[in-house]
Amino acid sequence: MKKLVALVLALVLILGITACKNKENNESSETASPTASASPSVEPTESSVPSQTPEPSEEPSESPEPTEEPEAGFIVPDPSVRPWAVSIDNQGEKPFPQGGLSDAQIVYEIPVEGGVTRFIAFFWEANVDLIGPVRSARDYMLDVVMPYDGLLVHVGGSPQALGEIRNSDEFVTIDAMYNGGTIFEDITSDPKNWQDTYTTGEKLKDLIESRGYDTAADADALPEYSSEAVIPENGMQANMVSITYSDLNRCAYIYDETRQIYFRNRDGEAHVDRNGGEPFGVSNIIIQKVESRKIAGDSEGRLEVDMVGSGEGYFITGGKSVEITWEKTERFGSTKYYDSEGDEIILNPGNTWIQVTDGQTAILIL
Repeated sequence: MKKLVALVLALVLILGITACKNKENNESSETASPTASASPSVEPTESSVPSQTPEPSEEPSESPEPTEEPEAGFIVPDPSVRPWAVSIDNQGEKPFPQGGLSDAQIVYEIPVEGGVTRFIAFFWEANVDLIGPVRSARDYMLDVVMPYDGLLVHVGGSPQALGEIRNSDEFVTIDAMYNGGTIFEDITSDPKNWQDTYTTGEKLKDLIESRGYDTAADADALPEYSSEAVIPENGMQANMVSITYSDLNRCAYIYDETRQIYFRNRDGEAHVDRNGGEPFGVSNIIIQKVESRKIAGDSEGRLEVDMVGSGEGYFITGGKSVEITWEKTERFGSTKYYDSEGDEIILNPGNTWIQVTDGQTAILIL
């Protein structure tokens, strides 16, 4: 009985994720191409940037209870195929629910300015309906995308990112504000809503073909997958995972032992996909701890995020968590994740979410 009471209390603590109502702050302005205007701008205030590491609180408003079994047939990423890497919005309530995240084989959640995060969703040969809302790029997103030989899909970007993209032949991107053709469409009629821009898998494939972009890749960043689910033998219990980036951004994962996947919770609600409206599961979770800081002299409070170097983290799968280390020796080289024995981790079949966290992030695993 004591164990049951402790678990209930832990649930209340870990999954205490309140949906913040003050998320309608506008994102910082970004350098636009000559063909489009920039997004509205509001500089982050002291209240929007947490002064200390936040803590989860209170019970989530609902639990992820899917009405159907997750679809089978996970497409293992092919190192010879160039993926799309789409920058997807995660600021406030307007972009929710996002489209396409449940179809992405690998998703990074990564901090941006103002205490919020953004997703970088990778798609290999996926037939995806709506993808988005597509948002702007940051220069450290290139550190993530290039090792996969990915084709970055975005809407404008920070001055740092756009400067690199447009002044180098290394980067091939599809920018809605520059060379995206007509594949992007707003799904609302509100001219003030810059969080409603979507594309589709079919439109992306058609544009890539019409432009003659190389679809072959030679990526060395792809992880290794086991042929069947393997539960780490020496792992600690991980039935619940809570990650609080700031008061403006919280997520959690709840393990379903029957399906052997984690259902995602976003700001106190089940994380659903706009395509189908159902909660979606995650097979592998990697928490990668990095350092970040505001860019000196940047009036919008944009960040430098150290994706190159080494650090610690966790690999979570099958209801277990193991401590890991990560290493990335060069900017466009792959990131390697190692267990306590120094061996590279092997992923279970299914999609993987990589939570890039910094010093402001509170992490709890039970």
